[in-house]
Amino acid sequence: EESPPGEGYPYHIIFRPLVENPNLTPEEWAALIVQRTVEALGSSFDVTQSALRTAGLPNLAAALDQLAEVLLAKGSQDRTAYQRARNNAQRYGFGNASYAEYKDMVDYCEKLAEETQDPDIAGKVNLVKQALQSALIAEAHAGSSVARSHGLSIWVPSPANFLIRYKNLAFAKDTRWDEWISTQGER
Repeated sequence: EESPPGEGYPYHIIFRPLVENPNLTPEEWAALIVQRTVEALGSSFDVTQSALRTAGLPNLAAALDQLAEVLLAKGSQDRTAYQRARNNAQRYGFGNASYAEYKDMVDYCEKLAEETQDPDIAGKVNLVKQALQSALIAEAHAGSSVARSHGLSIWVPSPANFLIRYKNLAFAKDTRWDEWISTQGER
């Protein structure tokens, strides 16, 4: 989500647990990397870190596909609500406009449910949240500008800023998310 500061990761801190206990499981070490990075940098920088089980990503993609299916079926009936959700969701890259279109996935989805007040959308949002929670090993964040972070960001540009090359991604080919973000009820 939010990039680490220019100084980079505190490797001397995040490798220490592995040196002290080489028998840590990958998930244990991943959780410690998240925790220690935010502890080391969070007092000076707004920072987010997370670790995910890649085996859980297909379920997350499927949940996002189901959400996109419902949103596409709704068409333009809630176009203003979709725009408010996009504009008000947790964003990243403060001071750097190139990251402004990256939103916290859960916060964006929750905003879609809140803004539309649609039970079908809310149900699919809950599936996305459950799928992310299953994939998430650890998540931590520090700083007011990243307070609504949940562990994974997703690209949500305005339809006018949609890049056609996004459709080349495996995620876009496997889901209807690209169809959703390219229109968001505006076409």
